[in-house]
Order: sequence, then structure tokens, then C-alpha cells
Amino acid sequence: MAKHDIAVCLGTLPKIKNHDRKIQILNTFAQGAKKAGAKVITTTEKIIPDAKVVVMIGWYGQKISGSHIQFRRQLIDHQLAHGRHVMPIDGSCFKWADNNDVWLRYSLDSVFWNEGNYANQHPTKHRWRNIRQQLNIEMVPWNTAGNHILLCLQRDNGWQGKGFDQRQWVTSTLQQLRQYTDRPIKLRCHPGSISNYVNEFTRFPNVFVSDCLKTDIMQDLKNAHAGVFYNSSSSVACALTGVPVFAAEQSAVTWSIANKNLNQIENPDRPERIEWLWSVADAHWSTDQSSNGDIYRQFAQFI
Repeated sequence: MAKHDIAVCLGTLPKIKNHDRKIQILNTFAQGAKKAGAKVITTTEKIIPDAKVVVMIGWYGQKISGSHIQFRRQLIDHQLAHGRHVMPIDGSCFKWADNNDVWLRYSLDSVFWNEGNYANQHPTKHRWRNIRQQLNIEMVPWNTAGNHILLCLQRDNGWQGKGFDQRQWVTSTLQQLRQYTDRPIKLRCHPGSISNYVNEFTRFPNVFVSDCLKTDIMQDLKNAHAGVFYNSSSSVACALTGVPVFAAEQSAVTWSIANKNLNQIENPDRPERIEWLWSVADAHWSTDQSSNGDIYRQFAQFI
């Protein structure tokens, strides 16, 4: 029998520029869980607590650096080995319209879309309606008249990539694309991790590099024929703007609506998206829902 229902672990955070905001996110969840009747402890120590669920922001990658990342791994390994749970909080799939992180993703036992329990098994239109209205975003019809291909990179060595060799993946992807199309290809780095090798890809014909610090993803998607991703959540922006998605790894949030084979690049599938979108929206929770205890109440059935 665990001593606590919830342990919010502030020791999993790095001391970076948005440290205070992340503390606020975790404390807000703790307050909400208490309102919902949970036994909650909030701790700054790097000691594994006795709790049914430990709550943290983020996950850990293949390359572990920093004591906070090591502590995350220790917590995750311990909880799962003992039949308990981990709740990672992850960034919004609507980040391009949500700079203040009002909407965040919550899940149990994994941060990956195809592995974690997002408590969204029965999605409805209501959460998407709220997100759409609050962030002023829409899902537009599929585009059939675009020109260039947008190839999006992600953080080098980030946990999302699961240790993949991004340089090799981009090289291989460009080689494959050039077998099937001569369309312009625009490369976009992750704004928080600009790869120092990206300009080497301009050796391929008709390949250009976007200045991601001056151009947002919506600008890069304008007039795009298709978007190509490894498993980045930025593929959600691509799908909502009506640009067909190609994904390389099954943990991509867009996997169920994505094309998987680049030999379809000139004639991509454009499947129905509405139920997928409701499911993605239902994986997101607002600050108010967190502070009210709504998140804990929804997940309590799985704890």
C-alpha cells in the first residue's frame, strides 16, 4: 500500500529559463489532485517517494546527462518495476498557437503516443471545440495544390527521437525523396535545437534550409505539398493546415492519419481526420482543469 496517491517531483526539473513556469505547472496539478481527494506530496529531493503515481515534466533520452535526467530514469524504472505509475507532462501539440502552455498533454506510464495511456479512449468534440476557440485555430480541408515538401527535423539527442541518428535519417529521406520527386524541399530545424550540419544537405538538388528563428512553422507550411517527419508532434500543425503528412516512426501523434511510404509522395493519402483530432485534443488539459482536479479525476480510474 503506497503512502501517497500522488508524488509531484520537482527534482526532475533542470534549472533553465522556464524553470519557474514548470514548477507552476507541477504545483497546479498537485493542488488540483488534493481538491479531488488525493493524498499528495510535493518534493524537491531526489529521493524515490512512496506513491502510486509520480508526476514529472518530460522523460529521459538515450543519452542521459544531468542529475535531473538521471533521477527521472530512476523514478520511471522504479515505478514501472513495482507495478506503479508515472505521469509525464508533455508540451502541447498546438504549440504554434499556444505560446503560454495553457494546454498540455498528460499520460500514464509513457510519454510516447503509441505507448502511454492518455485517458482519451472515448474522445468527443467538446475538448477540441474549447481548444479551437481559445487558441483561434481550425482544421482546414486537405490541400491538393501545394508546391514544396517540408522536411522537419527535431531535437538532436532529444528523448522524442529514441536515440535515432537524425543526420542519417535526413540523408536517407532526401535520397528516397529524390527517387520519386523533383519538387523543392525545405528543411526546417527545431527552433530549440538547430543542427550544425543542416546546411550540408543543400548538396542535394533543389533543397533549401528555412531560417526557423525568423520563420514559424505555419509560414513554412504555406503552399506545401506534403510534410515529412520522423515522429515530431509538429506534424499536428501540418495535418491541421491540410498538408498531407508522412511519418517515419509509429510513436508520431499523427501516425494513424500519416502516409508511411515515401513512394507515395506525389499522390499521398488524405484520410478522414476528425476522430483523430478529437483524440489528440482529449489528451490535452488546460491550466484551469489541472487546478480544479479534473485531470486527477479522469486518470484515477487507471491508478
